[in-house]
Amino acid sequence: MEKRLIAISTLVLAFALATATTFAYDGGCMGSEAGQKRFGGQASGQRGRFGNQASRQIGMILKKADEIGLTDEQQTKIKALALEAQKDKILQQAEIQTISLDIVSKMQEDALDTEAINALIDKKYELEKTQAKSSVADYAELKTILTPEQQDKIKELREQFKAKRGQAHQDRGQHGKMQE
Repeated sequence: MEKRLIAISTLVLAFALATATTFAYDGGCMGSEAGQKRFGGQASGQRGRFGNQASRQIGMILKKADEIGLTDEQQTKIKALALEAQKDKILQQAEIQTISLDIVSKMQEDALDTEAINALIDKKYELEKTQAKSSVADYAELKTILTPEQQDKIKELREQFKAKRGQAHQDRGQHGKMQE
């Protein structure tokens, strides 16, 4: 009976984690038009192996395609790369979460099998390491799609964005002081 309760509790926890994680990944706007615009017209429930910063950069690259001078072929390649990265990330995250649940389950047993738990921990972090390396490989592939001139234009746009963001933070700070 106790094992059955643990199994049910684990399933409920897994569902809750999956639901919360999916919602959090997209800032609460899963599949929304705003989420799709951020990531080049693709569903944004998962951000892909690129990680948050690179996903934003891809979204910016696709949004500013004309200004950067992307060809239709480049846009297609970037979208395909991002889509495959997203699919891989979903599969990897599912496996990592499954292993995490297995770890929790083993930790709740009366007699702890430390070797089995340690093996699961090693497997989990090996997957996370692979995921991080994949992110680097994907980013390197993205850079091969872009010409040096386009990369320079992207750097310029990024600097403009940082300057605007910095000014906005200063304005908010001054506005806050004025209200005191």
